[in-house]
Amino acid sequence: MKKLVMICAISALSVTMALASNPKKPSIQNLRMQIVALLNNPDIEVEHEFMEANILFTLNAKDEIVILTVDTEHAALEDFIKTKLSYTHVFIEDFIIGKDFRFTYKVFRNNS
Repeated sequence: MKKLVMICAISALSVTMALASNPKKPSIQNLRMQIVALLNNPDIEVEHEFMEANILFTLNAKDEIVILTVDTEHAALEDFIKTKLSYTHVFIEDFIIGKDFRFTYKVFRNNS
């Protein structure tokens, strides 16, 4: 009986240590894919070969994107990003409220 208790205790300790060594990390890649999907097919005219914007955002307690800044030289691109992303609900596990995220978005001219 003592051996059975010892085996159970060792098994429980092993499982606990295995889970502790692999903590869940925020799914940044999943968040990125959701943002790309939201910004798909922009309805703006690309004036140059491509247009670029650096987006700084955070997530609020309701899992919504809160745009902090959109750094770009193109007002139409900035408006498009803010319209599509501001207060849009996203699905992400284990994130820290108020953590800042950076995302670079590029739109290329369609040469067809």
